[in-house]
Amino acid sequence: MAAKSKKKNRAVYSNKATKQENGKGIGEAAASSSSNANTISLIVAVLALLAGLRTPYIMNMYTNNKNNHDNPSSSSSSSSSSLTDDSPVEQVEQIYPAYTPCNSENLANWLHEQPVIGLHVLCFAYETTTTTTEAAHNHDDHNKLLHVKLYPNAVKQKYEEFTVPAAARMTTSTSYEALRESLSSRLNLNQKQHFRAGDEMNWQMYTTSGEWLNCNVAAGVENEKELQSVCVEALVKAGMVLIFEGGVFLWPGVRVGFERVVNVTSRIDVPASDLDRQNLFSDRDLMFLQHRGDDSKAKGSTRAVTLKTLSLVPLVLSVEHFLGNDECDHIQKRALPSMRNSGVSHNDQDKGSPASKWRTSSSTFLQLRPNEQILHEIDRRVASLTRVPRDHQEQAQVLRYTHLQKYNSHHDYFDNNLYRTSDTTQRLIQGGRRNRLATVFWYLSDIKEGGGGETIFPRVNYGPSPVDMADCSVGLKVRPEKGKVIIFYSLLMNGDLNPYSLHGACPVLDEQATKWAANKWIWNSPMHFVEK
Repeated sequence: MAAKSKKKNRAVYSNKATKQENGKGIGEAAASSSSNANTISLIVAVLALLAGLRTPYIMNMYTNNKNNHDNPSSSSSSSSSSLTDDSPVEQVEQIYPAYTPCNSENLANWLHEQPVIGLHVLCFAYETTTTTTEAAHNHDDHNKLLHVKLYPNAVKQKYEEFTVPAAARMTTSTSYEALRESLSSRLNLNQKQHFRAGDEMNWQMYTTSGEWLNCNVAAGVENEKELQSVCVEALVKAGMVLIFEGGVFLWPGVRVGFERVVNVTSRIDVPASDLDRQNLFSDRDLMFLQHRGDDSKAKGSTRAVTLKTLSLVPLVLSVEHFLGNDECDHIQKRALPSMRNSGVSHNDQDKGSPASKWRTSSSTFLQLRPNEQILHEIDRRVASLTRVPRDHQEQAQVLRYTHLQKYNSHHDYFDNNLYRTSDTTQRLIQGGRRNRLATVFWYLSDIKEGGGGETIFPRVNYGPSPVDMADCSVGLKVRPEKGKVIIFYSLLMNGDLNPYSLHGACPVLDEQATKWAANKWIWNSPMHFVEK
């Protein structure tokens, strides 16, 4: 492995600061001083839930907004002050996103030398058209503007600035809607042909910690304008915000060798007291409560891991010591009795060919048992690491390669054009609307240098497609190291297929070595292969 980058290359995200191998198998808030406010909040939350909101985060901010109006002594002016380890439990649902200042140091953790199609970086702040003491004292929102600094395609030193009204003054739209319309126009964020209105894959905004800033509300809700003005407030509280055209969060690579320290949690439990409301807590919400350092809803260990960029094209990240030795051993032991010759998913051209033409390993899918704590915790940790909910995952596929066994280069995604005659695949990917977003690949054993068994990416840095898919002579190679995982993304940040994500398993050359590994496929949409 390459030597670690210097300290200046590291971006730190703690709870106190913002900061295949593919077998192609599918495997309370605090009490308000006004009872009316509570009643309105409850009505809005219930209507929003009935309308299908997946994430109640914006509902929590709405409650916070109402409580602050009713209780002038409550403070929401500093998000970071409420995100410390000492935060009272009852404030958890009232906090705004953690604030990330748009300074040069923080921007360096997200901006790239070359355009990243589908990723845009924004900075939000208020500015006013009047500076009079009276207007400031009266909080004259009608004179307030939302200032936006936009870095299209996350490119360094290329930005534009504009303003939109921060108050909901329009009769036909709200300030938040006006902002989205402006961004759609400036970035040409037209809905993709294979996406449908309401699909999660339409472009979305996230905080730099991976929190989804969802502001969908039920049509006709009495306080819709006020709620959406809170959405604008949330953007300002966040400071720096990321747009992903594909609608799902991905960790940007920035540059080869870049290191980003992030918090991950290994276990999440919903207390019995919340069972009557657990539909209001998705995996996404629970994992971020843990990232903020609160354990009233999310219980278990939180630790920092380092994501290191191995490649930008394709986007490949590595995390050392993500799994413990005991976890690696447990997975091997658990999988051993059911290991069988590996299969593949045949496309239209390859139907009838034996899987061994491409793949000679053995494998099995691990079906989760209800009380199997180790595997459940690893699944949660993977969701926490990727910032993609657990219900987007497939079951873990365990792999074993002995001497000279290999898997030719292939893609983890399903190309709609290659599976037109497969009704099963077409139902699965819904004509290309859904697909595998990323692979989290677990190395469960060591293979010494020169012993083979590497994961290879032959098209690194826009390289040509290899003539021989079994060739392991050219490309980025990642050597198996027990406990390490790599994340590689099969889709681009705009949701398109990434042909450069081609990868394979080089043959094991060491006669005495056995390569144990596993992969966890993550989709761009909830698939419910793994239930919460």
